[in-house]
Amino acid sequence: MFNRNKSFPVFCTKVFILTLVIFVLCYLVSPIFVPKWDKENDNYVGTNLKGLYAEEKDTIDVFYVGNSSVFCGISPIEIWNEFGITGYNIAVGSAVTWTEYYQIKNYLLVQSPKMIVVDVSSAFQNTPPAEVCYRKSYDHLKMSMEKIDTILDDVHSNSFCDNLSFILPVIRFHDRWQELSKNDILMAYSDDIISSKGYNYFDDIKPYKYGYKYLEDNCNSNIQLYGDGLKYLKKIEDLCKEENIELVYTVVPTVEGWDNQKHNIMQKYCNDNNIKFLDINTKEALSFINLDWEKDTFDKGVHLNYNGSYKVTMYLGKYVKENIGSVSHNKSTINSWNDNYINYVKNNEIKKNCKDDINVCSDN
Repeated sequence: MFNRNKSFPVFCTKVFILTLVIFVLCYLVSPIFVPKWDKENDNYVGTNLKGLYAEEKDTIDVFYVGNSSVFCGISPIEIWNEFGITGYNIAVGSAVTWTEYYQIKNYLLVQSPKMIVVDVSSAFQNTPPAEVCYRKSYDHLKMSMEKIDTILDDVHSNSFCDNLSFILPVIRFHDRWQELSKNDILMAYSDDIISSKGYNYFDDIKPYKYGYKYLEDNCNSNIQLYGDGLKYLKKIEDLCKEENIELVYTVVPTVEGWDNQKHNIMQKYCNDNNIKFLDINTKEALSFINLDWEKDTFDKGVHLNYNGSYKVTMYLGKYVKENIGSVSHNKSTINSWNDNYINYVKNNEIKKNCKDDINVCSDN
């Protein structure tokens, strides 16, 4: 005789076990299906961000945070070579303040930097970025409660299925099965040291020929700090205070998305809130480092090439050195970073010398 009371619990147990098995299998294979973002047209962002997890725990002195201007404009390994300060560039293209905040929060699980440098050109943006920005920012984060909190934040306006796909990316990327390669499998479960420490090297030259015109006030009275852009900027500030981390705001030179009006608004904000602000995208700073928009950009001023980034990096590195306080590293870290620098120079065929037009570097 059919016993409903006994059969139903057994059925539920079987369903639960089956669901659990499917969940675990999806979780295990998801890293294979996630796009690796490891090509030049992806700016190697996946490879670069995974590389941070390969660094020895608590050996990074500085995080450099922001959008594509940052990963094209700040070279942590050059700062190491010149000033002996370790750093990592965790920038992602089209980043906004909330993706930057959650990146910092998640990466603080594996590193304890003394300083965080944030490019604030995105602080005026309240429009959500494209999905690819969220994927590049979050898909390579290690699973933790911080990552789950990140995914569930309402700022992302995700549906239940969207949220689930960030935990089990195979849901979103299952249709990649036909294009999977050996590299997808090899990169899925390993993190490799990246000698550039998140910086992207470009040596092409495509000039911007209009000087400082882009910095002229546009007299747009609607420009202000507000909404989610400001909300998560303040969250970054609060997080740095809680973790006793020195916070520095900056702007890496670019002819897009920045002008004198935004500079003045941000300068006042930083003055009012006692925050260090080093805007490198002003006429004065650009003149001091001798940045030449006809030679120091590879895409008509949107991003810096190596020459431009070297000037910015040396200028910023000197500021970091003067404001971070004392740093020390063990012999293993020193040897590792020195080797990384040698590999970085070799990989990019860099002929290292201080150009005559760089004020912020000395050739010893």
